[in-house]
Amino acid sequence: MNRFLLLVTIVLLSCPVFANNQFVVRSKSAKVYEKPSTRSEVLYTLRSGNKVHVLGINQQGWAKVKINLDGNFGFTGWMFKSSLGVEQNLATAKPKEEPKKRVSDLEKFFEPTQNSQELSPRVKEKKKSKTKKASKEKSSSKPRSEMAALDTTWKTEVLTLVARPSWALHQYNTLQNGSKVFSYTLSGPSVYAGVHAKAPALFNQKLYTSVDLGAEYGFLHTTTNLRDGGGDQFGSLTSKNKMFGFDAKANFLIEASQTPQGRILVGPTVGYRYLKFKADDIVDDNDVRSGLFVTSQRSGVTLGLHSEISTFPPFLLIIGSDFGISQSFKESPEDFSGTDPSAKMLYAPYLALRFPLKRPHQFLALSYSFEYQKVNFTGNSTQDRAGVPLADATVEQLFHLLGVTYTFAF
Repeated sequence: MNRFLLLVTIVLLSCPVFANNQFVVRSKSAKVYEKPSTRSEVLYTLRSGNKVHVLGINQQGWAKVKINLDGNFGFTGWMFKSSLGVEQNLATAKPKEEPKKRVSDLEKFFEPTQNSQELSPRVKEKKKSKTKKASKEKSSSKPRSEMAALDTTWKTEVLTLVARPSWALHQYNTLQNGSKVFSYTLSGPSVYAGVHAKAPALFNQKLYTSVDLGAEYGFLHTTTNLRDGGGDQFGSLTSKNKMFGFDAKANFLIEASQTPQGRILVGPTVGYRYLKFKADDIVDDNDVRSGLFVTSQRSGVTLGLHSEISTFPPFLLIIGSDFGISQSFKESPEDFSGTDPSAKMLYAPYLALRFPLKRPHQFLALSYSFEYQKVNFTGNSTQDRAGVPLADATVEQLFHLLGVTYTFAF
């Protein structure tokens, strides 16, 4: 058995494909991934001095390697080619230099003769051999070119489906002359569903564009205590408010940094955001509303900054913020807080830490997002809100969402 393994090793080492493509790991440690992505499963960790056989490289700096741990077990994977001692030798003679090289080869293996008839067959035979060799090289380079067409995570995860159950917290503050008149806090479950689609990389694999589409629905319940003029409680009810929103956003990310451990993408975003808070207000026996809970609706264009950091695999840190511009806002019933609502800039930061599950293409993330918007009103409210008349009021709305995001990448 040992002789057989020794024979197989000698044959493999004598094969030019393996002999010429054997390289040494030069970094202190290098991870071998299942796919050309730092988000895929880590198959093995190599140490400095370990030898691998390179099967091909792609344009993003990944090398497909074959690793033989012993005579009985071997596997293939992907790693950064910068972790290897030298780049893979894929160089071939340039077309302009090819005739010169052939002449040099002919002069090396054949002595010039005076008889052209005698030289001609030899030259043709050699050219035929060279053509055959070139054809073989062309044939062997085909799978390499196919591997070069493979991209990193940005290309292998072209389409991603997203589902995020969250716990939502809604704060509503009403201020007048800088002082808080009344406020309330609602909370409840919500769920987000969306899709994330990526486009091919541009400008020498440096610009990455993607699109996010999604919608969210939430139930925000709270128990409301009713009190009389003396402050004594005489009843309570459960307010059943709802939240619905959708957004569309385009991301334009630039590769700011790339290391053997991962990379940093950062860039601007532009999108559209809509959110409706449907209120379940308190109504007395005479069908008079208290004005405590008021339905609101806002929408508008957003600009932002988005970043993805994968330099500490297998985790991916997503951090950014959106800013609403050209926002529109309205309440129902109208003029309950005043007239001519003027929405100020929307501020919506977000943060997520993503990590892979055991199964391929599936990921979980702990996520948090926050939205804040201030709206100024002019004039007097048409009805007292929670027993208070308002004039030139200011309304602050805050939404906090803490959830677990599940994604499936194709």
